[in-house]
Amino acid sequence: MRAARPTQSMGENQMMQTTTGRWAAFAIAAALMPVAAPSPGADLGDPAAPLQVAEWAKHGPIDLAQGKGKTVYVIEFWATWCPPCRQTIPHLTQLRKEFKDKGVEIIGVSDEKADTVKGFVTQMGDAMDYPVAIDDGGATSKAYMGAFGVSTIPHAFIVNKEGKVVWVGHPMDDLGGILTQVLAGTYDIERAKRAAAREKALMEKRTAAMPLLDEYLKLVGADASAEDNQKSAAVGDKVLETVKGDTEIPSMLAWAIMNHKRIAYRDLKLALRAAEAAHKAAEEPEAGVLRSYARALFENGRPAEAVTYQKQAIEALAKDDPMREDFSKDLEKYQAAPPPQSGAAKP
Repeated sequence: MRAARPTQSMGENQMMQTTTGRWAAFAIAAALMPVAAPSPGADLGDPAAPLQVAEWAKHGPIDLAQGKGKTVYVIEFWATWCPPCRQTIPHLTQLRKEFKDKGVEIIGVSDEKADTVKGFVTQMGDAMDYPVAIDDGGATSKAYMGAFGVSTIPHAFIVNKEGKVVWVGHPMDDLGGILTQVLAGTYDIERAKRAAAREKALMEKRTAAMPLLDEYLKLVGADASAEDNQKSAAVGDKVLETVKGDTEIPSMLAWAIMNHKRIAYRDLKLALRAAEAAHKAAEEPEAGVLRSYARALFENGRPAEAVTYQKQAIEALAKDDPMREDFSKDLEKYQAAPPPQSGAAKP
């Protein structure tokens, strides 16, 4: 099981491994791998499996069956060793405070050893104020993560009052908004299924792009020649064409080109094309996508536009998102930049 990136956080420390050696070495981003589309074994609207818990590390015990008809559950899979998981803990704690009196309970599930989980929970104190369960031999993880084809953490599942799984996703993906809809009876599960189908199609594109990404990285690494560098733009554009309509790969590719230490040849024009493609593909404001686009504009000598989109990126963040400070520092940097010389052409 791998750690996934927080949806709205794109720091280099959140880059991760993928299946090939060179790609793992460069570690572009977790979002480049298909991780969240349901497999044929499970679908939204299916009955939620019972929790199989070896021990409760905090609060509990909780029986989903006893909450049927009155409680909406959020079941989140996490681990103590997972940095993105730790970043979502304050968010989940805050959501529990907001929604507990409305009939929502949040449950964290880890498959680690009891002593490890208990020690971590004790150390967190009130900052991790929701029930925490220790999986019984991975049975609960298999019933949810395995059944829905999910391989990264953190990952959350919403179980409605009828005891059905109605949402699967990253805890930072507007979980509060989805809960509000579920409680109000306005959540459209059929629409969610269609969205999942679109996501599956995008994931197929991402898989098809992996060999091209691997080829691109060969051409821009420290060992690449000047001739290799010149070839890289065409390969990068092939990547963008392969994943047309996606936001994740173009945005993360742009960010990596501009930031990752192991990319020696920084094609800022390609980074801008990639970031712009992600921005155009986004159906609604996405903080990470907007941040990449703002940075690409800045790196291409367009600080005023960078300020505009960085402000939008900050607006798109959740109020308690741990990346808010980093996003604000980016904005200050762009605001402090001198304007380009008069008459200078845009890249």
